Amino acid sequence: MTLDWNTMIGIAAGVVTAVGGVYTGYRHISLSIKIKKEREREAILAHAKAELDLVEAKLNEKIKSLEIEIEAQKENINKDLGHLREVYNAEIKVLADKIDDLRNDLASQHSSMVALLTKLVSSR
Repeated sequence: MTLDWNTMIGIAAGVVTAVGGVYTGYRHISLSIKIKKEREREAILAHAKAELDLVEAKLNEKIKSLEIEIEAQKENINKDLGHLREVYNAEIKVLADKIDDLRNDLASQHSSMVALLTKLVSSR
């Protein structure tokens, strides 16, 4: 077998073609893997976002129900406080009336004792 320039150029062209084909195949496979991984990442992100939106919606619903419950509790506490104020005011009024009665009794007893003492002193 004789090697002349044409044969060597043919062999080199075949080798270059084979190497180019392998390189092109590698790039195609590499790009396909990269695209597949990117799609998987996007799917994971989309799934995570959907779950996050679901959790956020549940939490917002729970927050709203708790706000409603807190408002109801505030109203009940305000009603109870109002009732307690009324009761205490009524009790204070009753106690004030009793104190006035005791003052009047004490004043009348004092007057009676002074009159009695005056009568005793004048009778001696």
